[in-house]
Amino acid sequence: MLDNFGEGLCKHLYEHLVSALKATEVHTLIAGIALPNEASIALHEKLDFVKVGEFEKVGIKFDNYSNVGCWHLVI
Repeated sequence: MLDNFGEGLCKHLYEHLVSALKATEVHTLIAGIALPNEASIALHEKLDFVKVGEFEKVGIKFDNYSNVGCWHLVI
């Protein structure tokens, strides 16, 4: 269990999701991350997601266009 609410919660949930999906026919997970977002990048890369591309100015974050990075994990 987590000591503080939110501490590692996303990582914990993601680990359970990936584990559950391994028992299905799902082959690949794809994550789109509005950039910059170092925390989200670090989380995904800790879970073995690999950056496979980046789209320029296709997302909107805080009323500004932002790049969106694409990470994937083959399970």
